[in-house]
Amino acid sequence: MALRGTLRDFSLGEILQLIGYQRKTGILTVEGEEDTVLVSFVEGQVVAVDSVRRPFENRVGSLLVRAGKITPEILNRALEEQKRAQQRLGSVLFAHKAISLDDLRRALRTQILNLIYRLFRWKDGRYFFSQESSVDYDSDHFTPVATENILMEAARMSDEWPLIEARIPSPDLVFRRAPGTESLLLVATESGEHPGRLVVSPDEAVVWKLVDGTHSVTEITESTFLSDFDVVKAMDQLIGRQLLVPATRTPAVITTPAALNLAPRPAESSHAVPSVVLTVFLVGLGIFSAMFLPKNPANLLFRAMRPGGAIAPLVNSIAVSRLQRVDRGIELYYLSKGVYPASLAQLNSVSILEDYSLPRGDFGDYRYILRTNDDKYDLYGKTSSGALDPNLSLSRTLDPVSEVASMIKRKRKNDLERNVNVKIDIVK
Repeated sequence: MALRGTLRDFSLGEILQLIGYQRKTGILTVEGEEDTVLVSFVEGQVVAVDSVRRPFENRVGSLLVRAGKITPEILNRALEEQKRAQQRLGSVLFAHKAISLDDLRRALRTQILNLIYRLFRWKDGRYFFSQESSVDYDSDHFTPVATENILMEAARMSDEWPLIEARIPSPDLVFRRAPGTESLLLVATESGEHPGRLVVSPDEAVVWKLVDGTHSVTEITESTFLSDFDVVKAMDQLIGRQLLVPATRTPAVITTPAALNLAPRPAESSHAVPSVVLTVFLVGLGIFSAMFLPKNPANLLFRAMRPGGAIAPLVNSIAVSRLQRVDRGIELYYLSKGVYPASLAQLNSVSILEDYSLPRGDFGDYRYILRTNDDKYDLYGKTSSGALDPNLSLSRTLDPVSEVASMIKRKRKNDLERNVNVKIDIVK
Protein backbone atom coordinates (compact mmCIF):
# COMPACT_ATOMS: atom_id res chain seq x y z
CA MET A 1 0.00 0.00 0.00
CA ALA A 2 1.34 3.43 -0.94
CA LEU A 3 -0.45 6.58 0.23
CA ARG A 4 0.42 9.97 -1.18
CA GLY A 5 -1.34 13.33 -1.02
CA THR A 6 -1.84 16.52 0.99
CA LEU A 7 -3.22 17.08 4.48
CA ARG A 8 -5.95 19.30 3.03
CA ASP A 9 -7.34 16.36 1.06
CA PHE A 10 -6.73 13.64 3.63
CA SER A 11 -6.26 14.60 7.29
CA LEU A 12 -3.55 13.15 9.52
CA GLY A 13 -6.22 11.51 11.67
CA GLU A 14 -7.68 9.70 8.66
CA ILE A 15 -4.21 8.55 7.58
CA LEU A 16 -3.37 7.16 11.04
CA GLN A 17 -6.77 5.53 11.26
CA LEU A 18 -6.24 3.72 7.94
CA ILE A 19 -2.71 2.57 8.82
CA GLY A 20 -3.84 1.37 12.24
CA TYR A 21 -6.95 -0.40 10.96
CA GLN A 22 -5.01 -2.26 8.25
CA ARG A 23 -2.13 -2.96 10.68
CA LYS A 24 0.47 -1.71 8.22
CA THR A 25 4.24 -1.68 8.77
CA GLY A 26 6.16 1.17 7.19
CA ILE A 27 7.15 4.83 7.40
CA LEU A 28 4.86 7.85 7.03
CA THR A 29 6.70 10.97 5.84
CA VAL A 30 4.96 14.32 6.40
CA GLU A 31 6.52 17.41 4.81
CA GLY A 32 5.52 20.94 5.83
CA GLU A 33 6.93 24.44 5.93
CA GLU A 34 8.18 23.94 9.49
CA ASP A 35 9.80 20.54 9.21
CA THR A 36 9.77 17.05 7.73
CA VAL A 37 8.66 14.38 10.18
CA LEU A 38 8.94 10.59 9.75
CA VAL A 39 6.58 8.35 11.72
CA SER A 40 7.38 4.62 11.85
CA PHE A 41 4.71 1.93 12.27
CA VAL A 42 4.84 -1.76 13.10
CA GLU A 43 1.56 -3.60 12.54
CA GLY A 44 -0.36 -0.33 12.75
CA GLN A 45 1.27 0.88 15.97
CA VAL A 46 3.59 3.89 16.29
CA VAL A 47 7.10 2.81 17.27
CA ALA A 48 9.34 5.78 16.36
CA VAL A 49 9.30 9.38 15.17
CA ASP A 50 12.14 11.49 13.76
CA SER A 51 12.57 15.06 12.52
CA VAL A 52 14.78 16.40 9.75
CA ARG A 53 15.04 19.89 11.22
CA ARG A 54 16.06 18.65 14.65
CA PRO A 55 17.07 14.96 14.94
CA PHE A 56 15.25 12.90 17.55
CA GLU A 57 18.42 12.01 19.45
CA ASN A 58 19.14 15.72 19.96
CA ARG A 59 15.61 16.28 21.24
CA VAL A 60 15.91 13.48 23.78
CA GLY A 61 19.34 14.67 24.94
CA SER A 62 18.11 18.26 25.32
CA LEU A 63 15.08 17.08 27.32
CA LEU A 64 17.26 15.06 29.72
CA VAL A 65 19.56 18.05 30.27
CA ARG A 66 16.71 20.55 30.81
CA ALA A 67 14.95 18.12 33.14
CA GLY A 68 18.11 17.88 35.23
CA LYS A 69 18.65 14.17 34.59
CA ILE A 70 22.11 14.61 33.02
CA THR A 71 24.65 17.43 32.65
CA PRO A 72 25.64 19.03 29.32
CA GLU A 73 29.10 17.49 29.70
CA ILE A 74 27.67 13.98 30.01
CA LEU A 75 25.46 14.58 26.97
CA ASN A 76 28.42 15.77 24.85
CA ARG A 77 30.49 12.72 25.74
CA ALA A 78 27.56 10.42 25.03
CA LEU A 79 26.95 12.04 21.63
CA GLU A 80 30.60 11.55 20.68
CA GLU A 81 30.49 7.89 21.69
CA GLN A 82 27.19 7.45 19.86
CA LYS A 83 28.77 8.60 16.60
CA ARG A 84 31.78 6.27 17.04
CA ALA A 85 29.81 3.18 18.09
CA GLN A 86 26.74 3.88 15.86
CA GLN A 87 24.40 3.24 18.79
CA ARG A 88 21.31 5.01 20.04
CA LEU A 89 21.92 7.84 22.48
CA GLY A 90 19.65 6.33 25.10
CA SER A 91 21.49 3.03 25.00
CA VAL A 92 24.83 4.79 25.48
CA LEU A 93 23.57 6.81 28.45
CA PHE A 94 21.97 3.78 30.08
CA ALA A 95 25.04 1.61 29.51
CA HIS A 96 27.14 4.17 31.41
CA LYS A 97 24.47 4.38 34.14
CA ALA A 98 24.03 8.10 33.45
CA ILE A 99 20.23 7.77 33.59
CA SER A 100 17.73 5.28 34.95
CA LEU A 101 15.71 2.97 32.73
CA ASP A 102 12.47 4.68 33.79
CA ASP A 103 13.78 8.16 32.89
CA LEU A 104 14.98 6.91 29.50
CA ARG A 105 11.62 5.36 28.64
CA ARG A 106 9.70 8.43 29.77
CA ALA A 107 11.95 10.73 27.74
CA LEU A 108 11.51 8.64 24.58
CA ARG A 109 7.74 8.42 24.97
CA THR A 110 7.39 12.15 25.70
CA GLN A 111 9.34 13.23 22.63
CA ILE A 112 7.70 10.71 20.28
CA LEU A 113 4.14 11.65 21.27
CA ASN A 114 4.93 15.38 21.31
CA LEU A 115 6.18 15.23 17.72
CA ILE A 116 3.05 13.36 16.59
CA TYR A 117 0.60 15.68 18.37
CA ARG A 118 2.34 18.71 16.85
CA LEU A 119 1.58 17.27 13.41
CA PHE A 120 -2.14 17.48 14.18
CA ARG A 121 -1.78 21.28 14.40
CA TRP A 122 -0.31 21.57 10.89
CA LYS A 123 -2.69 23.36 8.52
CA ASP A 124 -1.15 21.93 5.36
CA GLY A 125 1.58 19.61 4.16
CA ARG A 126 2.39 16.65 1.93
CA TYR A 127 2.48 13.04 3.06
CA PHE A 128 3.74 9.73 1.71
CA PHE A 129 3.49 6.29 3.29
CA SER A 130 5.99 3.64 2.27
CA GLN A 131 5.13 0.09 3.25
CA GLU A 132 8.10 -1.92 4.54
CA SER A 133 8.64 -5.54 5.54
CA SER A 134 10.20 -4.41 8.84
CA VAL A 135 11.04 -1.19 10.69
CA ASP A 136 13.94 -0.71 13.09
CA TYR A 137 13.16 0.95 16.44
CA ASP A 138 14.31 0.91 20.07
CA SER A 139 12.20 -2.03 21.19
CA ASP A 140 14.17 -2.34 24.45
CA HIS A 141 13.16 1.10 25.71
CA PHE A 142 9.94 2.02 23.91
CA THR A 143 6.53 0.33 23.96
CA PRO A 144 4.51 0.73 20.72
CA VAL A 145 1.49 3.04 20.96
CA ALA A 146 -1.84 2.10 19.34
CA THR A 147 -3.09 4.62 16.78
CA GLU A 148 -6.53 4.50 18.41
CA ASN A 149 -5.08 5.96 21.62
CA ILE A 150 -3.28 8.69 19.70
CA LEU A 151 -6.47 9.63 17.81
CA MET A 152 -8.49 9.80 21.02
CA GLU A 153 -5.92 12.00 22.74
CA ALA A 154 -5.69 14.24 19.67
CA ALA A 155 -9.49 14.63 19.71
CA ARG A 156 -9.37 15.66 23.37
CA MET A 157 -6.70 18.24 22.60
CA SER A 158 -8.72 19.56 19.66
CA ASP A 159 -11.70 20.15 21.96
CA GLU A 160 -9.77 21.95 24.72
CA TRP A 161 -6.99 23.75 22.85
CA PRO A 162 -9.08 26.75 21.62
CA LEU A 163 -10.10 27.52 25.22
CA ILE A 164 -6.49 27.36 26.42
CA GLU A 165 -5.26 29.60 23.60
CA ALA A 166 -7.52 32.37 24.93
CA ARG A 167 -5.14 32.70 27.91
CA ILE A 168 -1.94 31.42 26.27
CA PRO A 169 -2.08 32.64 22.65
CA SER A 170 1.63 32.03 21.98
CA PRO A 171 4.20 29.45 23.19
CA ASP A 172 6.77 32.28 23.31
CA LEU A 173 5.02 34.01 26.21
CA VAL A 174 6.74 34.17 29.59
CA PHE A 175 4.80 33.88 32.85
CA ARG A 176 5.71 34.49 36.47
CA ARG A 177 4.15 33.74 39.81
CA ALA A 178 1.52 36.26 40.83
CA PRO A 179 2.57 38.83 43.46
CA GLY A 180 2.17 37.38 46.93
CA THR A 181 2.51 33.74 45.78
CA GLU A 182 6.27 33.60 45.11
CA SER A 183 6.95 31.36 48.14
CA LEU A 184 3.76 29.33 47.83
CA LEU A 185 4.32 25.55 47.80
CA LEU A 186 2.11 23.58 45.41
CA VAL A 187 1.91 19.84 46.08
CA ALA A 188 0.11 16.98 44.36
CA THR A 189 -1.02 15.30 47.60
CA GLU A 190 -1.94 16.56 51.04
CA SER A 191 0.93 15.80 53.46
CA GLY A 192 0.15 17.65 56.65
CA GLU A 193 -0.92 21.19 57.48
CA HIS A 194 1.25 23.99 56.18
CA PRO A 195 0.36 27.71 55.91
CA GLY A 196 1.99 28.06 52.50
CA ARG A 197 0.88 24.77 50.93
CA LEU A 198 -1.79 24.29 48.25
CA VAL A 199 -2.89 20.91 46.89
CA VAL A 200 -3.16 20.84 43.09
CA SER A 201 -2.95 18.28 40.28
CA PRO A 202 0.41 16.53 39.69
CA ASP A 203 0.89 18.37 36.39
CA GLU A 204 0.24 21.75 37.99
CA ALA A 205 2.75 21.00 40.76
CA VAL A 206 5.43 20.14 38.17
CA VAL A 207 4.79 23.25 36.07
CA TRP A 208 4.69 25.53 39.13
CA LYS A 209 8.29 24.61 39.97
CA LEU A 210 9.46 25.55 36.46
CA VAL A 211 7.74 28.95 36.15
CA ASP A 212 10.32 31.58 37.07
CA GLY A 213 9.51 34.66 34.99
CA THR A 214 12.37 34.07 32.54
CA HIS A 215 11.57 30.85 30.66
CA SER A 216 8.94 30.81 27.92
CA VAL A 217 6.13 28.28 27.60
CA THR A 218 8.13 26.42 24.95
CA GLU A 219 11.19 26.21 27.20
CA ILE A 220 9.08 24.85 30.05
CA THR A 221 7.55 22.15 27.82
CA GLU A 222 11.08 21.10 26.84
CA SER A 223 12.11 20.78 30.49
CA THR A 224 9.62 18.19 31.66
CA PHE A 225 8.40 14.69 30.80
CA LEU A 226 4.87 16.04 30.35
CA SER A 227 3.38 16.49 26.89
CA ASP A 228 3.12 19.97 25.36
CA PHE A 229 -0.64 19.90 25.89
CA ASP A 230 -0.42 18.81 29.54
CA VAL A 231 2.01 21.66 30.25
CA VAL A 232 -0.11 24.41 28.69
CA LYS A 233 -3.27 22.98 30.26
CA ALA A 234 -1.64 23.04 33.70
CA MET A 235 -0.49 26.63 33.09
CA ASP A 236 -4.01 27.56 31.99
CA GLN A 237 -5.41 26.15 35.24
CA LEU A 238 -2.87 28.10 37.29
CA ILE A 239 -3.67 31.31 35.38
CA GLY A 240 -7.37 30.77 35.97
CA ARG A 241 -6.70 30.50 39.72
CA GLN A 242 -4.76 33.79 39.61
CA LEU A 243 -1.51 32.05 40.48
CA LEU A 244 0.35 33.03 37.28
CA VAL A 245 0.50 36.33 35.39
CA PRO A 246 2.40 37.40 32.25
CA ALA A 247 5.95 38.40 33.13
CA THR A 248 5.67 41.65 31.17
CA ARG A 249 2.60 42.80 33.10
CA THR A 250 3.01 45.04 36.16
CA PRO A 251 -0.19 44.92 38.22
CA ALA A 252 -1.39 48.33 39.39
CA VAL A 253 -2.43 46.90 42.73
CA ILE A 254 -0.47 44.03 44.26
CA THR A 255 -2.87 41.60 45.88
CA THR A 256 -2.85 38.00 46.90
CA PRO A 257 -5.19 35.75 44.86
CA ALA A 258 -8.48 35.45 46.64
CA ALA A 259 -8.51 31.67 46.24
CA LEU A 260 -5.50 31.25 48.56
CA ASN A 261 -6.40 33.45 51.54
CA LEU A 262 -2.76 33.42 52.62
CA ALA A 263 -2.40 37.09 53.56
CA PRO A 264 -3.75 38.34 56.90
CA ARG A 265 -7.02 40.26 56.78
CA PRO A 266 -6.62 44.05 57.01
CA ALA A 267 -7.98 45.89 60.01
CA GLU A 268 -11.45 47.34 59.61
CA SER A 269 -11.70 51.11 59.13
CA SER A 270 -14.33 53.78 59.00
CA HIS A 271 -14.74 53.15 55.24
CA ALA A 272 -16.24 49.70 55.84
CA VAL A 273 -19.87 50.93 55.96
CA PRO A 274 -19.93 52.46 52.44
CA SER A 275 -18.30 49.34 51.01
CA VAL A 276 -20.96 47.13 52.61
CA VAL A 277 -23.73 49.32 51.18
CA LEU A 278 -22.12 49.13 47.75
CA THR A 279 -21.83 45.35 48.01
CA VAL A 280 -25.52 44.99 48.93
CA PHE A 281 -26.48 47.22 46.02
CA LEU A 282 -24.43 45.21 43.53
CA VAL A 283 -25.84 41.89 44.81
CA GLY A 284 -29.36 43.25 44.48
CA LEU A 285 -28.63 44.46 40.97
CA GLY A 286 -27.31 41.01 40.05
CA ILE A 287 -30.46 39.30 41.36
CA PHE A 288 -32.63 41.77 39.47
CA SER A 289 -30.70 41.15 36.26
CA ALA A 290 -30.94 37.37 36.58
CA MET A 291 -34.71 37.55 37.13
CA PHE A 292 -35.79 40.13 34.57
CA LEU A 293 -33.21 40.44 31.81
CA PRO A 294 -34.07 37.05 30.22
CA LYS A 295 -37.70 38.21 30.00
CA ASN A 296 -36.82 41.44 28.28
CA PRO A 297 -37.69 41.09 24.56
CA ALA A 298 -35.08 43.72 23.72
CA ASN A 299 -32.27 41.57 25.14
CA LEU A 300 -30.64 40.14 22.00
CA LEU A 301 -28.21 37.91 23.90
CA PHE A 302 -30.86 35.91 25.73
CA ARG A 303 -33.07 35.82 22.65
CA ALA A 304 -30.16 34.24 20.76
CA MET A 305 -29.62 31.59 23.43
CA ARG A 306 -33.28 30.57 23.63
CA PRO A 307 -34.47 27.53 21.64
CA GLY A 308 -34.56 28.60 18.04
CA GLY A 309 -32.31 31.62 18.73
CA ALA A 310 -29.26 32.61 16.73
CA ILE A 311 -26.81 30.61 18.87
CA ALA A 312 -29.01 27.51 19.10
CA PRO A 313 -27.68 25.91 15.85
CA LEU A 314 -24.09 26.32 17.07
CA VAL A 315 -24.86 24.78 20.47
CA ASN A 316 -26.69 21.89 18.80
CA SER A 317 -23.79 21.33 16.37
CA ILE A 318 -21.32 21.04 19.28
CA ALA A 319 -23.58 18.56 21.09
CA VAL A 320 -23.94 16.42 17.96
CA SER A 321 -20.16 16.46 17.43
CA ARG A 322 -19.61 15.23 20.98
CA LEU A 323 -22.15 12.46 20.55
CA GLN A 324 -20.44 11.37 17.33
CA ARG A 325 -17.12 11.22 19.19
CA VAL A 326 -18.57 8.72 21.68
CA ASP A 327 -20.03 6.79 18.76
CA ARG A 328 -16.57 6.70 17.17
CA GLY A 329 -15.20 5.22 20.38
CA ILE A 330 -17.74 2.39 20.15
CA GLU A 331 -16.70 1.74 16.56
CA LEU A 332 -13.00 1.64 17.46
CA TYR A 333 -13.75 -0.86 20.23
CA TYR A 334 -15.62 -3.01 17.74
CA LEU A 335 -12.82 -2.89 15.18
CA SER A 336 -10.19 -3.84 17.77
CA LYS A 337 -12.18 -6.51 19.65
CA GLY A 338 -14.53 -7.95 17.05
CA VAL A 339 -17.48 -7.45 19.43
CA TYR A 340 -19.40 -4.42 20.61
CA PRO A 341 -19.04 -3.16 24.19
CA ALA A 342 -21.69 -4.20 26.65
CA SER A 343 -21.45 -0.74 28.22
CA LEU A 344 -19.58 2.51 27.64
CA ALA A 345 -17.43 1.78 30.69
CA GLN A 346 -15.70 -0.98 28.71
CA LEU A 347 -14.18 1.68 26.44
CA ASN A 348 -12.13 2.81 29.42
CA SER A 349 -10.79 -0.70 30.13
CA VAL A 350 -8.99 -0.80 26.76
CA SER A 351 -7.89 2.86 26.78
CA ILE A 352 -10.47 3.93 24.21
CA LEU A 353 -12.29 7.13 25.19
CA GLU A 354 -11.01 7.17 28.76
CA ASP A 355 -12.85 9.15 31.44
CA TYR A 356 -10.53 12.15 31.25
CA SER A 357 -10.86 12.36 27.46
CA LEU A 358 -14.64 12.28 27.30
CA PRO A 359 -16.17 15.35 25.63
CA ARG A 360 -18.22 16.11 28.75
CA GLY A 361 -16.21 14.24 31.36
CA ASP A 362 -18.58 11.44 32.40
CA PHE A 363 -20.05 8.33 30.77
CA GLY A 364 -23.27 9.13 32.63
CA ASP A 365 -23.90 12.00 30.21
CA TYR A 366 -24.73 9.43 27.50
CA ARG A 367 -27.12 6.48 27.32
CA TYR A 368 -25.96 3.45 25.30
CA ILE A 369 -28.48 0.71 24.44
CA LEU A 370 -27.22 -2.44 22.72
CA ARG A 371 -29.97 -4.22 20.80
CA THR A 372 -28.56 -7.65 19.97
CA ASN A 373 -31.89 -8.99 18.72
CA ASP A 374 -31.98 -6.77 15.62
CA ASP A 375 -28.24 -5.99 15.41
CA LYS A 376 -28.51 -2.30 16.34
CA TYR A 377 -27.50 0.04 19.07
CA ASP A 378 -28.89 3.40 20.18
CA LEU A 379 -26.87 6.25 21.63
CA TYR A 380 -28.54 9.19 23.38
CA GLY A 381 -27.30 12.43 24.84
CA LYS A 382 -28.92 13.90 27.93
CA THR A 383 -30.45 17.23 28.80
CA SER A 384 -29.16 19.41 31.63
CA SER A 385 -31.72 17.76 33.93
CA GLY A 386 -30.40 14.28 33.11
CA ALA A 387 -33.30 13.13 30.92
CA LEU A 388 -32.75 11.50 27.53
CA ASP A 389 -32.69 14.05 24.73
CA PRO A 390 -34.67 12.69 21.72
CA ASN A 391 -33.16 15.43 19.54
CA LEU A 392 -29.64 14.22 20.38
CA SER A 393 -29.59 10.57 19.41
CA LEU A 394 -28.45 8.15 16.77
CA SER A 395 -29.17 4.56 15.87
CA ARG A 396 -26.76 2.36 13.96
CA THR A 397 -27.09 -1.00 12.31
CA LEU A 398 -24.29 -3.32 13.32
CA ASP A 399 -22.43 -5.60 10.98
CA PRO A 400 -22.92 -9.23 12.03
CA VAL A 401 -20.44 -9.75 14.83
CA SER A 402 -19.92 -13.36 13.83
CA GLU A 403 -18.71 -12.38 10.34
CA VAL A 404 -16.20 -9.86 11.68
CA ALA A 405 -14.96 -12.31 14.28
CA SER A 406 -14.56 -14.98 11.60
CA MET A 407 -12.64 -12.53 9.40
CA ILE A 408 -10.26 -11.73 12.27
CA LYS A 409 -9.76 -15.42 13.03
CA ARG A 410 -9.07 -16.20 9.35
CA LYS A 411 -6.51 -13.41 9.16
CA ARG A 412 -4.75 -14.62 12.30
CA LYS A 413 -4.79 -18.19 10.98
CA ASN A 414 -3.31 -17.14 7.63
CA ASP A 415 -0.60 -15.13 9.38
CA LEU A 416 0.22 -18.13 11.55
CA GLU A 417 0.37 -20.50 8.55
CA ARG A 418 2.58 -18.05 6.67
CA ASN A 419 5.01 -17.92 9.58
CA VAL A 420 5.06 -21.72 9.82
CA ASN A 421 5.81 -22.05 6.10
CA VAL A 422 8.68 -19.59 6.41
CA LYS A 423 10.17 -21.60 9.25
CA ILE A 424 9.86 -24.86 7.24
CA ASP A 425 11.67 -23.24 4.27
CA ILE A 426 14.45 -22.10 6.56
CA VAL A 427 14.87 -25.62 7.99
CA LYS A 428 15.01 -27.12 4.50
